[in-house]
Amino acid sequence: FLAGCGFIGALACDGSQTVGYFWSEALGWPLVWDKDEETAIQSPNGGTKITWGGPPLMPDPGKDLHFDLAPDGDQQAEVERLLSL
Repeated sequence: FLAGCGFIGALACDGSQTVGYFWSEALGWPLVWDKDEETAIQSPNGGTKITWGGPPLMPDPGKDLHFDLAPDGDQQAEVERLLSL
């Protein structure tokens, strides 16, 4: 995850606290912060924390981060699981 980025302590992302809840469930990563309308998740293996909440960030067109999800099993079942979240 985040290959080629070097060590980054935390990534702050636009979105509400609810977005953090979604990604926690979607990725199976635990919440490591959930307070004052902000949330953060982190891989169970450690590494970079990803945070949501707080004031909106200014978009940086040169630095777009997104998740590529690749399910191990049935892709349609995974799509349905994510939509249910």
